Amino acid sequence: RGALTSIIRAIFEYDRQIRRMIIGLSGRNMRRALELFLEFCTSGHIGEDQILKIRQAEGNYILPLHVVMRVLLRMNRRFYDSDASYLKNVFAIDAKDVRPNYFTRVMILRWLLDKFSKAGPSGLKGFFPMKDVCRDLVVYGAEERVVRREVEYLAKAQCILSEDFRVEALSEESLLRLAPAGFVHLEMLNSVDYLAAMAEDTWFEDEAVARKIADRIASLETQYQSETAVYNAHDLLTFLEQVQQRESAIAKLLVEPSRFDELTSISEANSGLSKVEQSMTLPAWQDVRRDYPTGS
Repeated sequence: RGALTSIIRAIFEYDRQIRRMIIGLSGRNMRRALELFLEFCTSGHIGEDQILKIRQAEGNYILPLHVVMRVLLRMNRRFYDSDASYLKNVFAIDAKDVRPNYFTRVMILRWLLDKFSKAGPSGLKGFFPMKDVCRDLVVYGAEERVVRREVEYLAKAQCILSEDFRVEALSEESLLRLAPAGFVHLEMLNSVDYLAAMAEDTWFEDEAVARKIADRIASLETQYQSETAVYNAHDLLTFLEQVQQRESAIAKLLVEPSRFDELTSISEANSGLSKVEQSMTLPAWQDVRRDYPTGS
């Protein structure tokens, strides 16, 4: 009973980050919310040390926020897997695509966010046809086939709501709207824990970057340290900035004026990372490897 009390207290203690996230991810569906909560209760990431503190405090102990976030991102897995998590990797790609686009999912969510308060063709606020999403994003280099695939992926993740509640075999006329879970994913972009988790599940073009991240999470002792999260989040954002700059230059050649920078912005992610970096007091030697790589 004490463990359940502590978990519930943690959820309400971190009201903005956790309670809103669970409500958003469950889409106000009570069954889905209970499933998420049960997985939370059985997660192996609530270790023996946390359980001991819970028992000793008889339910008055509140789980640390980083532990709560780890559970929500990974459930019973050590490594983050977008397909198996309630929180999806919005920068994921399929490496087999002719021209992989790291920002397709983000662009879809932001496009729908921009339309959320506007009346669509049917008169319903926020509901716009699939063909409009494809038309506006294809001009920025996204393949129409990929846009359709990612829309269905996000619909299955309950980030997008279709008018008839279908999540696959969506047609050109299928009306789509941003769902509560979609809002959650966009809000989570300023979370270092979320960014660090996505770094474990992102296809990097540069093998050296992927190797650095893999080395940091190779040991269970260092994988969940705050320094590891910061460095992995930093490497992910640095890589995404490089890709964004490259794709932005191409997009501006294809269409003018271009909304590509707006739809693919990672400024809130950089802002969230900067706040955490400023609040951390790291040993003087901690940045040596990053600032002075081998051979420099």
